[in-house]
Amino acid sequence: MEDWTYASDHASFYRKQIPFLYFGVADHNDYHKSTDDFENIHPEFYKEAVYQIILMFNIVDKINF
Repeated sequence: MEDWTYASDHASFYRKQIPFLYFGVADHNDYHKSTDDFENIHPEFYKEAVYQIILMFNIVDKINF
């Protein structure tokens, strides 16, 4: 399993011990290239990813911190 702790802007939160949620996808051939266009998004993957993120936020919303 890869460690994505410092892979994006959320690393600043981590360093200051501020809770965060990170949602990402594995690297792909177009990752961070000029060819990484929205036309390459697979609609079914996108819909499932959004669904999973909504589920996660519904769970987090019910947690009593």
